Parts: sequence; structure tokens; C-alpha cells
Amino acid sequence: VNEQGARDAAAWKKPPDEAQDIFEQRSSDLKAVAYRVNISIKGSRGPTGNYAAEIEGTGADIFSSPNLPESIGAIYLTNITSYAATAGGRIPDAAFKLFFDFSKPPLIDGANAPSSPTSNASMLEISGGSDWVSAVKDAVEQTTKLRKNKRYSLHAPMVYDAGLMAIVVPMALYLCWRLSDTVNGLFGTLSTFLVAAAYIYIMFCCLWIYRAVFGYAKWAFPIVELTDTSNASRHRKFLLAILTVIIIPLARDILKNFIL
Repeated sequence: VNEQGARDAAAWKKPPDEAQDIFEQRSSDLKAVAYRVNISIKGSRGPTGNYAAEIEGTGADIFSSPNLPESIGAIYLTNITSYAATAGGRIPDAAFKLFFDFSKPPLIDGANAPSSPTSNASMLEISGGSDWVSAVKDAVEQTTKLRKNKRYSLHAPMVYDAGLMAIVVPMALYLCWRLSDTVNGLFGTLSTFLVAAAYIYIMFCCLWIYRAVFGYAKWAFPIVELTDTSNASRHRKFLLAILTVIIIPLARDILKNFIL
């Protein structure tokens, strides 16, 4: 942004009736005010969907401000705000908007299908010449590539369905088989309908547990995360404990009955 301001300022024409030193000082002051990156840091969203707190600034020192929200929900950077304030609302020819959305999916999400991708509003918009677009894009990607996590596959579309068909349904059927003696002992002398209903109920319980654990995993491993303020590590340990309790006994039982 500073480089773009210097290029634009070099093209400004001095009015014939203005002294050179006054013009240079005015140009320098205008460039310093108009060509800045405005930063807005917002607290996490509350139950109403609104952000809890917000601070604004134009320098990197805002990230070490004592007034930072305790839990950061979003960071927005742009060079449009300062320029528009000095140009009567006009947007600069070389502009960018960068938004990081650190929100998490709901722990219990009844609004979206489990197979749908996790929504995230993070975005980068750039307008201007090819040199400007490349410079801004490279500056952002140098950081995002360095700090990119490996969680996209968890939040991609149809991942829920793949896990359902490849792992959960076979395990649920195996569980039905393992409980067949118990089910037949309880309901076999009463009604074949109750036996079938018991197996269906076991299947539904397995599917419900899988959906709950899958939603918890997406919540504990968000697609975009501000690690400096994250307290998700304890949730990840708890999730690992849940999976350990569920998977290890089943895997041991399968090995004992079909392989060993």
C-alpha cells in the first residue's frame, strides 16, 4: 500500500499557484493519511449473531493492544477506508479486502445437512492492475500457506457420507450381529417385529452417535483457527478419548472374531 501511494503521489500535478515545498508537504501528508491499511478486530459472535467487541487501527501494533477482544471472531483488513475518507468516498483503483473468519460451526447443527461443507466467510478480494493484484495475492498467500492447517478434508462436502458408508454402517451391522443373542433372548419369544425394531434402533443409535461425534470434531478442529487464543486442545483430547473408548474395543473384537 505504501508503494502504491508513492506511485500515485508521483503522478500528482502541482497547481501553478502553489509553492513547491508546500505542494510536497501537502502531498506527503495526504499520502500518509490516505494510503494505510485499516484493521478491524472483532470479538467472537454471541447468541444473537453480533460480535461482542471491536477495535480498529491502522498499524500492526493493534495486534498487541491490551484492548484486544478476549476471544477473536474475525479480522478485517482493507486499504479502502482511509482512501475513501480523503477522496469523498471514492474507492482507490488498487484496492483489497481481506477477511479472516474464525467462527466455529455450531456444536449441534440442526440447520445444515451433515454432508454439506463447513461454511466460512474468509475471503480475499483484489482490484487493480496485474502488478498490484499479484503483489497483494503473494503477500497473503505467503502467510496462509505457511500457517495452513490440514483440516480441509474434515470440512469438505460428502466427508460425512464417506465415513458413514465406509466405517459407521459396517460397524453398526457388526454391532447388531454381536448383540443378536441378547436381542433374540429379549424379544425373540415375543415378536419378530420387536426383534427387527431392536436392530433398527441399534442402527439409529450408532448413526446418532456418529453424527454427534462428527459435529464435535468439526467444532474442535475448525477450518480457520487463531491458535494464539484457542482453547480447543482440551476438547481435542476429550474427542480422542471418546474415539478411543468406541473404536479400540470394537477393533479388538473384530480382530478376535474374524482375523485372529
